[in-house]
Amino acid sequence: MNPILSILMPCLESRVWEKLHMELVQQVKDLPVEILVCLDDGKRTSGDKRNELMRRTTGEYVCFVDDDDWVSPNYVSSLASGCKSGADVVSFSLKFTNPGRKDEYWRFGLHENYRDLGLMCVNHLCAWKRSLAEKVAWSPDLGYRDDHLWFQPLFASGLVRTCYQIDDVLYHYQYDSNVSVNQKNDLIVFSQRHFGSGVSCFMDGEGRIFVQVPRSSILYPKKVVPSDLIVVRDQNLEVSVRNKRSLRFYHKVHPSRGGMIRRKRNA
Repeated sequence: MNPILSILMPCLESRVWEKLHMELVQQVKDLPVEILVCLDDGKRTSGDKRNELMRRTTGEYVCFVDDDDWVSPNYVSSLASGCKSGADVVSFSLKFTNPGRKDEYWRFGLHENYRDLGLMCVNHLCAWKRSLAEKVAWSPDLGYRDDHLWFQPLFASGLVRTCYQIDDVLYHYQYDSNVSVNQKNDLIVFSQRHFGSGVSCFMDGEGRIFVQVPRSSILYPKKVVPSDLIVVRDQNLEVSVRNKRSLRFYHKVHPSRGGMIRRKRNA
């Protein structure tokens, strides 16, 4: 029987990831929960590692944890219980700590980002039905903002309809610019170039999601893509050229700077 929840950990050999892993293992006990780790020396992007973890997972629900963060003592048991609800996504509250700054508390849910109000859109830290989570592939090119190019297309798709809210702080996001790996200037600049003015998302008649590939040179080296064609990546990481008329545009992912997720839908 498959586990009800898969907890996915992209890890770096240079970090003390074993401490968090051991905490999770101790919390699992006899619960139907699996913990999967993808470990490397820092040469792979986090997006690439998240895709590998998604391919390996067997749980009905999936969630990610970062190897430099921490979780509350009831993290695993609360999420496992929430997954029994059958909701599309299981959310909770998060504590954000940053040295030298006041702690912040964010509440995830089916709403757009209003960070000033402590409200955040459900993202990869929440527990998603795997059948939904698999509808968008992680960008293998990105380490910084790879999460936005995953959860924004998914959240805005209209496929996520129900949320089970846990009224507890379950996750402790421990940010420190001195030890952050992805939030470095070169990766931030690369991500901003990748996003440009925004990345468009499309859907076909069967509910399959396609995310536009920002660099058309992937399939058209040194050429311009015809205006009626777009280059997109599907949930299997396959890149193809599609006619715009065959897909419905529904959303544009913008580089997030603490603002809202802005939805765009056809009438």
